[in-house]
Amino acid sequence: MDMRKLRGPIIILTTILWILTTVLGWNNDNYWICLILSVPIMGGYVMIGTSNNGVLNKSFFLYPILPFMIVWALSFIGAHYFAVKYAGVVPPLILGFHPSLFCIVIGYWLGGIYTLLAGFVTKHNQWMSAQDWDNYKKKIQKLNAETDK
Repeated sequence: MDMRKLRGPIIILTTILWILTTVLGWNNDNYWICLILSVPIMGGYVMIGTSNNGVLNKSFFLYPILPFMIVWALSFIGAHYFAVKYAGVVPPLILGFHPSLFCIVIGYWLGGIYTLLAGFVTKHNQWMSAQDWDNYKKKIQKLNAETDK
């Protein structure tokens, strides 16, 4: 996937989504919509950030990026479901957490982190090979040498 062509539209889209999230966030009833909007925002940033020389490996998009976004969305949907279900009552706690917070902790935080971590560990060469890393270090050394002059 050529991210050089998609980078500008992704930045514009994420900017629009940030503005929309801010405006919708002024009304507390829209909190879950704002959470859902954060999924494509973060997904866009992850796609740009994991592209190598402007190219995102399609298999790297299919795993871990797409599952990462799905896990986030499901955790936010679950959080909203339990927040509505137990509004105004004391819910049964899950490991000491309100069920909606449990969805966030497990899905958003742990699920998201571990999904990306497993993807980077299993596909690190598709993201940045040893040769790419060496080229990057040489580039930084060259920039540092120019700066020191």
